[in-house]
Amino acid sequence: MLKGNCIPLMKLHFRKAIILMLVAALGGGYYFLNRQNQTVRLTQIPDYRRPTTQPVDNSFSTLIPTVQPKTASIQTYQVPSGWQKYSDSESGITVYYPPQYTAKYNPNRGFGVNFRAGSYLVNESGDIVLDFYVFPYNGGSRRQSFYDVVEFDGPEDMSKFTVSIVDVVLNTRTYLKLISNYWATYASQGNQVFFLTPQGDKMYYFTYPASFESNSTDYKNILTIIATSVLSVGRGTSSNQYVYCYARPDSGNINNSWEARIVSGDMEVTQRTDKQLKQGFVDKSKISLSGNPQNPDFKYFSITDFDIYVDSSRKGSYQDAFVIKIKKGDVDRIAQDTPSSIPTVAIMSSINGGVETTDGKFCKADLYGYYAPKP
Repeated sequence: MLKGNCIPLMKLHFRKAIILMLVAALGGGYYFLNRQNQTVRLTQIPDYRRPTTQPVDNSFSTLIPTVQPKTASIQTYQVPSGWQKYSDSESGITVYYPPQYTAKYNPNRGFGVNFRAGSYLVNESGDIVLDFYVFPYNGGSRRQSFYDVVEFDGPEDMSKFTVSIVDVVLNTRTYLKLISNYWATYASQGNQVFFLTPQGDKMYYFTYPASFESNSTDYKNILTIIATSVLSVGRGTSSNQYVYCYARPDSGNINNSWEARIVSGDMEVTQRTDKQLKQGFVDKSKISLSGNPQNPDFKYFSITDFDIYVDSSRKGSYQDAFVIKIKKGDVDRIAQDTPSSIPTVAIMSSINGGVETTDGKFCKADLYGYYAPKP
């Protein structure tokens, strides 16, 4: 009798134990997730003044736009009376801007150092308010397309410097608004904001210093300029004519796909390519070289007196090779401006279609860095 009554009693206690364990597990899970969320919030990069952005942690692989295009509210702007018109015929971008700004054209097309690469606007103080240009787009993630195109000296991964992303709709056109702290991290220049919008096989971009968002007049002007811009097909090289001919040079492929050395005072860079190159053809007008002093001021300077030519005898196991030669005077200047603790002299290069392949394509490589031991 006693044994018979014990069985249901044990079952009852067993069920209670199971329920208690489930409650404890759920409670513990909630506590753990809550602590995790608190940890993320404590380690996030500080937010900006504008309510449209949301900081995230460095786990960027899980980052998604804060606002989806279908839910982003439309912000409407019109061109104010008295504004002026400027067209960049190569990129196909036309903007309207206030009379206190001045439109500038940079002949060094493509992404360039500090983004003076397309056209840009300056205010009365001479500060650059807004840059705008275009780069090739093959579909897919707008964010990843931006990372693929924007390349810097050194091994930095641009995605690590993204503070926030959010979709913004201006006059029915959707932009990915991306804020980067790359310049704040390495150049003490503050964060940079990018508005990216794809149209066909092109990605149009507008970029400005985040500090302008604290000035209500400038910020409204910037949004009005972006919202009322006209985007069309420019007369520049079609994006499908560009190909990546070689990997970004870094410490992992030095003395393999590329190498640099000082020869009789000149800096000589050999870049091997995965594509066969058209012999005897290099368009120097599309190539930009800058001295990189590798100091905290980021004071690059343009190098205009240089040689660049195809030299297949240096290709090794690759399809082809070309050589960049920097003259001794510029090499000495780079070395002088480089901190004594750094044993190399460095340059930045943007090919921008200056090197052609045998099948009629153009090599695209923006802001690739090279370095050689100091003379």
